[in-house]
Amino acid sequence: MNHEEKIQKLCGKTGVSREDAENALNACGDDILDAVLYLEALGKVTHPSGGSYTTDGSQNASYSSSGSQSSGRTCRSENGASDSQQKTQNGGSSFATELGKLVRWIGDLLKKGMVNYLDVTKDGNCNFSIPLTVLVFLFIPFFWLMTVLCLVLLLCGYRYEFRGPNFRSDDKANQMLNSAADACRSAKSDFKKGYEEGADEQ
Repeated sequence: MNHEEKIQKLCGKTGVSREDAENALNACGDDILDAVLYLEALGKVTHPSGGSYTTDGSQNASYSSSGSQSSGRTCRSENGASDSQQKTQNGGSSFATELGKLVRWIGDLLKKGMVNYLDVTKDGNCNFSIPLTVLVFLFIPFFWLMTVLCLVLLLCGYRYEFRGPNFRSDDKANQMLNSAADACRSAKSDFKKGYEEGADEQ
């Protein structure tokens, strides 16, 4: 009896779908009796009251309850190994998917950084602009140097403004930069006033 005939016979004996019958035969080494017990263990078919299955006219085999459980365990263990392999493959696939998403996110972030700029202005004129991606890469190795440079420029009357498709002149980031520039200008003015008053007292 070939594989296709066994599938048809198993469908006729158990009333399961062709797909379930084929899966059961594959899991049980093409053995119809084990496949029936396997389907029973999955709850797809009811065990007959006599406890025996006949595969064809020449072969009649009876399974005791212990034998049924044993065969069921055999098929389930084989299927379990397959499930374990599938989970491992899915795990690897999931990691690759997440890694791909991470790389895509980083790429999108770098792309946004290259089309958005930090403008350095004074008296309403833009002196120079720098892409945000370049600015970040400068801050990573030269954090303190870049911080001091930015403060010095603020004290010298320069202002900063983010410009690009992801920024507006009135958004919170630019409002914060304007507030920082106003605070520096006010501190500079107070310092100059205190210095001049100190000179007058002398």
